[in-house]
Amino acid sequence: MESMSSVANANSDPVAPAKSNKPHNSKEGKNKRNKYLHRGRSGRRTKEMVEIAKERMRILLAQAENEIIQNRNYNRARRYVILARKLGTRYNIRIEKYYRSKICRSCNSLLITSSACRIRCQGGKITFYCKTCGNIMRMPLGIRP
Repeated sequence: MESMSSVANANSDPVAPAKSNKPHNSKEGKNKRNKYLHRGRSGRRTKEMVEIAKERMRILLAQAENEIIQNRNYNRARRYVILARKLGTRYNIRIEKYYRSKICRSCNSLLITSSACRIRCQGGKITFYCKTCGNIMRMPLGIRP
């Protein structure tokens, strides 16, 4: 009995640091950690991927417009606009000018006349007033007075 307790005391020395199975400052440990940091594909986006993203943006914005006109579902339309904007930033694509002038830049709601915005023309500018958040956007007219 006494011999077993002396062996146990020898193995569990309180002063000696506990050994772990983790590599300590070795290349193997660094490679393991970096493997989990890298996500997604590397390199440029292919032309096919960009074309698919453009088409998806067009579809999402058209669906957002239909949601407001037909179903009066503003939250779903706003979600579609947010998804389209995310696609644009991910693939570095501009939103078409037709839709760019219809999107509120602060709340991402689609500005369709009389339901979500108020439009005024004065002094060579078109003023869009968003009824959702109160944001005002001004765009120049093509004709100067």
